[in-house]
Amino acid sequence: MPARDETAGVAAVARMLARLAEERPQTVAELASALGLSRSTAFAVAAELDAAGLVERDAGGVLAPGPAAARLALARFGFGAMAEASESLVSALRDDTDASVALLLSDGENTVIAAQRRAPWDQEGGRTPRQITADIGRSASGHMATLRLSLRPNASETEVRSASACLDRVAAALAASLGGASHD
Repeated sequence: MPARDETAGVAAVARMLARLAEERPQTVAELASALGLSRSTAFAVAAELDAAGLVERDAGGVLAPGPAAARLALARFGFGAMAEASESLVSALRDDTDASVALLLSDGENTVIAAQRRAPWDQEGGRTPRQITADIGRSASGHMATLRLSLRPNASETEVRSASACLDRVAAALAASLGGASHD
C-alpha cells in the first residue's frame, strides 16, 4: 500500500473514532456521508475497527464505541481503574432499566462517549427520551465521569424512580472501583 493510502486510512480511522466518541451512534453509511468517505472505504475501516474491538455494531447495523475504545478513553481521562467494571455494568444497567446508557467523560469543555449501550426501543429517531444522570467522580487529573440514562419518552414516574435507583447503584459501584480517585 502506498504511503499516501496508508495516511488516508489512518486519517479515516481517526475521524471515524472521533465522530463516534463525540456524536450519537451511527450507521456506516451515515459515517461515510458525514466524513466524506466512499462507502467501500467506510465499510472496510468499520470492519477493521470492529475486529479490533474499537467499535461495536448492534443488530440494526449501528456503530458505537467498543470495549477497546472505552478502555482507551477511560485511561486517557484517568479512569482506567474502572474499565473492567464499566464493561459489564453499563450493559447490565441497560438491561435492568430498558434505557439507553452512556458513560460520558468530560474535561469541562469537551465531553466524549466512552461507552454506550442502546436499548432495543432506541433504534430510530423520534421523540426525545427522558434523560437522567449520575456523577461517578473525578479523576486525579480533574476529569469528570458521568452516567446518562435515556428512558422512553413516555416513561412513567415509577419507571423513572426505579431507573434512577439502578443508575445510582451502578454509579456508586463504578466510583468504588476507582479506589483512590476523588468521588464528587
